Amino acid sequence: VVSSGRIRLGDADITHWAPHKRSVATAFQDAGLFPHVDVMENLQLGARVGRRRRPDIAGDPLEHLNHFGLAYITSRKPFELSGGEAQISSIGRAVASSPSILLLDEPTASLDHMKKRLLSTWLVDVVQYRRIPCVIVSHDREFLLSVSDRLVVFDNGGAIVETVDRSQHREASMSLLRATLLGYPNLFDIRWNGNKATLMFGSIAAAARYRALSPAIAR
Repeated sequence: VVSSGRIRLGDADITHWAPHKRSVATAFQDAGLFPHVDVMENLQLGARVGRRRRPDIAGDPLEHLNHFGLAYITSRKPFELSGGEAQISSIGRAVASSPSILLLDEPTASLDHMKKRLLSTWLVDVVQYRRIPCVIVSHDREFLLSVSDRLVVFDNGGAIVETVDRSQHREASMSLLRATLLGYPNLFDIRWNGNKATLMFGSIAAAARYRALSPAIAR
């Protein structure tokens, strides 16, 4: 239920559209697979929707599992899966539905390092080849910087604090919140005086011009 504002997808106002008409697919952190059917049937449910929406880019769901080396789980029920297997299956089902936009909630939360790397290359293919825009909510710095075109920082899930292109991420001035979320440790207390700054290292003060501070974060 939308309490205020509007939801637009492209040129369409979908605020009051029924969920099944919005062409939006979401893969939640807890997977949300249908418990009464096996993995392949979960993926096929998404694929049947996808073939109706965009038959030109419909793919074989088994290819998704093969990419991650998980073809052996096709006949398993959700309760028989590990957290990572369930998460990969959920993402595959969402993509198979060929949505107009894909929403991923903490997609790497249950994945090991190798599966994260496979997911990053696969998502780039999804966005570029299948032309499915993707919005990812994550605290995984390495993953975000490997797949995203743009970073958007929210304050406690509310207001947008800043937006920056990935290519400009290291060069652009950085807010304290973005530096904290992305795990940058070089945070210094600074006292400004005109175009100079004094960095406080305990009882030691060092004066420097602004350009010399990069990529340190002022607070």
